Amino acid sequence: MTVKETVKRALINYPLIFPNAFHFYTYAFLTIGGSYEWKNGQLDSTDKENNRHDLRQAISRNLNMMLHSLEYKIQIMQQMNTINAFNIVKSNMELVKLIDSIFDFGKRAKDYTMDLPGEPFDGFRISKNYSNIMLLPDNITEDWLRAAVHMYDIMNNNKDRIKDGIELLPVIEERIEKLKLKFHYFDAIIH
Repeated sequence: MTVKETVKRALINYPLIFPNAFHFYTYAFLTIGGSYEWKNGQLDSTDKENNRHDLRQAISRNLNMMLHSLEYKIQIMQQMNTINAFNIVKSNMELVKLIDSIFDFGKRAKDYTMDLPGEPFDGFRISKNYSNIMLLPDNITEDWLRAAVHMYDIMNNNKDRIKDGIELLPVIEERIEKLKLKFHYFDAIIH
């Protein structure tokens, strides 16, 4: 699957885990055991749920989960005798924001904001043996190489946010430069 298709599927299937493209890239390229692995030169999800549902089913599933969450919040407010018009409106506004975020995946797919309101990004952690950014295959496709370059650039421009593995940046850069050689026009397009 292309980078674009993979990001779109992840943002729609898991809007709370991947509020934007930055969070997807960090997860797919850096997370150990993050359910993405290299197959045929592309990062592919090993999560059967992610691959099984078509996008309409994913949107429907997420909307149902959000509605159940809202119903649960209202039940809790009733039990605590804190239910009032303000709390119901507030809960409905949260639901509307979540629904908007599902359907606005095009905007989210271009968003590389690290720190989200109320949820600061806690930093990059690069594992020499397990992070996908360290395991770039020889048969990597051009779009996935571009994505790896983008992830590398984000980390390189935010070295102060690297918690583990800063010493691996030169290794990643060297590997990327080697892979770029197979696409002779790569530098002209990427920069």
